[in-house]
Amino acid sequence: MKSFGNWDIQDLTFTFGLVEVENSPILSEWSNAAIVLSEKEIEMLQLLRAKILQLGEDWNEDELKMNYIAPIMLLANYGAKNAYNAFFQRSLATTVQGTELGGIVDMIIARGWAKPTMPYFFLHEYKQDQAANKGSARGQLIAAMLAAQVLNANDKPLFGVYLIGASWRFVVLEARNYAVTRFDATKQEDLFQIFAMLKWIKTYIEKDLGLI
Repeated sequence: MKSFGNWDIQDLTFTFGLVEVENSPILSEWSNAAIVLSEKEIEMLQLLRAKILQLGEDWNEDELKMNYIAPIMLLANYGAKNAYNAFFQRSLATTVQGTELGGIVDMIIARGWAKPTMPYFFLHEYKQDQAANKGSARGQLIAAMLAAQVLNANDKPLFGVYLIGASWRFVVLEARNYAVTRFDATKQEDLFQIFAMLKWIKTYIEKDLGLI
């Protein structure tokens, strides 16, 4: 088995026929999500933006996760009893086109409440800058999403985001096509849109599960 962390985009492209596309209607809809933020949400996001501007360059991965990512995810308020939940550090493994792959995922939002059974959304955080990673954060995220396609056994799109410092890279995977868009969380307007996209995912999942 080749773990998610050992995949890069070139390997995924050659092995699974992955294609990056420029135009994705579902990504366009997602990245233009229009959600009104409450005063509480605006206040918390401004606080988190100030923190990452002041301290983010000195955080290690756990500090980035606990001081920044976790509060944003808590504010988005994922989960419903006996329906779906946000899971952290969970394992996925399966065979995709004859190739075994698996590993630990930083965060999955999935159907189920004690264990993930049908993933919708993945988050992979990576503290270092892009130059140091050479795309490995993107490869790890999309490898996990490809595994989820097999486990879900449906044609629905999968959503994900990987972080490189304050940069959020949102990804949509449909069949073997993926598209990426980027936002800078040090900019207030971008951070508000990031949060709107996270809330959009919550609505998408709850509609799909018939909760709203």
